[in-house]
Formats: sequence, C-alpha cells, structure tokens
Amino acid sequence: MASKINIIKAVAARLGEEVPQSLNDDVDVMIALDAIYNSVVEEAITSKIGWQFATRTVTLTATANTPTAPWKTEYSRPNGLLGISDVLDEYGTSIDYELSESVIYSNRYSDQALTLVYTFWPDEALWPGDFAGAVEEELFGRALGAFDELIRSLEIRQIAEDKFKKAFRRQMRQRPPQRFNTSPLLRAWFGRVSRRY
Repeated sequence: MASKINIIKAVAARLGEEVPQSLNDDVDVMIALDAIYNSVVEEAITSKIGWQFATRTVTLTATANTPTAPWKTEYSRPNGLLGISDVLDEYGTSIDYELSESVIYSNRYSDQALTLVYTFWPDEALWPGDFAGAVEEELFGRALGAFDELIRSLEIRQIAEDKFKKAFRRQMRQRPPQRFNTSPLLRAWFGRVSRRY
C-alpha cells in the first residue's frame, strides 16, 4: 500500500541516504524530498487527464451571484479540484467555461444542469501500485537532479515516464472510457435509438 512516507523512504534508500522514519524527521534528505513531493504528485495526476482513480464527476450547483458578461451563471468550485477535464450540459456536450480561484463561470442559465468532470488528489492508499511506482521513480529522478547527477536523473525520469505510460495503458484496458449521454437527435442520427412504427 502506497503512502507518502513509504515513497520517500524508498527514494531515500535508493539515494543511499539515511532513511527517515516519519514525515517529521529533521533529516536533510527528508526535507529535500518533502519539498518536491507535492509538485511531483500534482504534475503526475494532472499531466494525464483521465486517471480514473483521480477523477470525479459531480453536478455543479449555481450560486446566487450574477457574473459579469459574457458569463450568465456562477457555480461553486468543488473542494480538491486540481484540473478540469470537461464541463458538460444535460446532453453530454462540452460547453465553454472559465475557472477562477473560487468559482466556475458558464454561459448557460442556472436552471440547466451542468456536470463537471475533474481531477483531484486521492489518498495515496488508493493509488494503483504501478502509478505509485512511477511517482517514486519520478521523485528519485528529480532528487538525483537536485544532487547534480543530471545524466542519471534524465535516465531515471525517462524510466518514470515509461512507467506512467504503462500504468495509463493498464487503466485503459481495465475500464474503457465512459461515454456521456448525447443529445437525443444525435443518438437518432447515429442509429442508437430504435425507431417505432
């Protein structure tokens, strides 16, 4: 099972440094790895939009505020949002939006339901093993770069990228991408609706 301390311990051991026992240890390698850990994980989760273990789908709730033109409705931003994959109307069609610090703006009226597909940072215990391994490899590569071993760092980071690709391919084999509901007219056009005579 992956955890922040287990990933940092593994990287510290691979670096040949003193292995920290907790996140609060005052060890140089712990301080260095802790400083870059969050950026490595956030980049890993958001670089490939579509990690299914890190994707949520929610219905947006409109706020009572009226935004400035051209936007018609303001929606509250969900907690933990790292990146938006898509904002969809009731028919599954992507719509225009703007993301600010605390809200999402849309050019739809508030009585229309909108669905937000976004990435978030799940607990490390929920990460697939190959993803956790790729994060460990990337953290190791960045740590080597920080310790002036640039050639080895580039090699390790390439290995990490290959591991991320392998994890992504495994995920796509396990669960094919979800198709959202399309408009009734499009379903009829492509023959997905049976005709009644």
